[in-house]
Amino acid sequence: MTLASLVEKEGATDDDRKNIASVFYNRLNSDMALQSNIAVLYALGKLGQETTLKEDATIDTNIDSPYNDYVHKGLMPGPVDSPICLRLKRLSIHQSTKYMCFVARM
Repeated sequence: MTLASLVEKEGATDDDRKNIASVFYNRLNSDMALQSNIAVLYALGKLGQETTLKEDATIDTNIDSPYNDYVHKGLMPGPVDSPICLRLKRLSIHQSTKYMCFVARM
C-alpha cells in the first residue's frame, strides 16, 4: 500500500506508473533512498496542493519526518494516499527496467 500510494501520485498514466514502480523497486533493491517528492509533500502537509515544476524542484528535502524519503531509506511508515485497488494489482506487474530515476515533462 505504501509504495502503491507513491506510484499512484507520481504517475499520470498507467505506463508512467509501471516505469515509476520499476524505479522505486530498483532503488529499494540497491539500498537507496526512494527520493519521492510526494512523500515530502505529505510530510509538509501540502499533498494535493497544486505545485509548479519549479516549486517541486525546490522542495525542502531536509524536513524532519519519517516520511522524508530523501534521508530515510526504505518505505515510509505508511501510505500517503489510498491507491486504487486495481493499481495495487498492476504494481505487482511493474516494468522490469534498470531505470534509477524518472523526470517530469512539462
